Amino acid sequence: MIEIRHLQLLQQVAETGSLSAAARELGVSQPAASQQMRALERAVQTPILLREPGNTRLTEAGEILLRHAQDILARLSLAQKEIAAITELESGTVRLASFPSSSATILPRALSAVTREHPNLHFTLVEAEPPESLDLLRKGSCEIVIGYTYKRPAEPEPEGLLQVPLCEDPLYLALPRQHRLVEDAENISLRKLKRERWIAGCPRCRRQLLDTCHEAGFEPEIAFSTDDYVAVHRLVSEGFGVALLSSLMLSSVGLSTLELRTVAPTPVRSISAYTTAALATVPAVKTTLEALATTSRELRDSF
Repeated sequence: MIEIRHLQLLQQVAETGSLSAAARELGVSQPAASQQMRALERAVQTPILLREPGNTRLTEAGEILLRHAQDILARLSLAQKEIAAITELESGTVRLASFPSSSATILPRALSAVTREHPNLHFTLVEAEPPESLDLLRKGSCEIVIGYTYKRPAEPEPEGLLQVPLCEDPLYLALPRQHRLVEDAENISLRKLKRERWIAGCPRCRRQLLDTCHEAGFEPEIAFSTDDYVAVHRLVSEGFGVALLSSLMLSSVGLSTLELRTVAPTPVRSISAYTTAALATVPAVKTTLEALATTSRELRDSF
């Protein structure tokens, strides 16, 4: 019979490259680790390890088993975290993962509102973009993710998670004050921007910019790429290019050095909070989700 400890040992051998190192990581003796590995090989009726001088590596069967073991152990970890959440989160800590412009706008107001009403609740935050942030949730490393999907070009919503829609976040064209298009009408066709240099954001935002421009019939010249939205703001202000900036981002930076215009077609991203069905029943998580939704509605009305 394959046991969880066998899968944990297999995973550690793959990570450390030796059975003895794996034993040390797991806090078991070398003979005990060897005994567990022999039991695993008997259970699957084929060798799992190839032992060579100074190196231990997995057989083809071992590699197949490792892939399944990693999935099983990740799901087990998530189950343990969700069960622990039911007993522990009520006394006070919610772990969040969020992308930068949300961390600077939605989160501070929402968490402030929660702590005013529930001073015993505490929060931790990791900044991460989807899909990495959603992987953290699936692995049990956080309870709530604030993420987004683009509506144009359309992106599928993440599967297998509970989604709480927060707000729609349109993107605006940011121009330096002296740009030739400043005198144009408020709504500018993207086709007029095919000879511009662009400042792109994070890898996912860069892909969205490429897709949006391709849809408009041209390949954008991307001069700079940075996920620091303050840097994007400064680069545009100094005339190094133009950029598409989200409403959330614009609400957290000064606009005196930029000219903003809507573009046609208008890119929009849908911002949502994500959790699991089990975690959503935990009072601390439920209260936080409600605060995020309320704050997002207030911000949306101010866009």
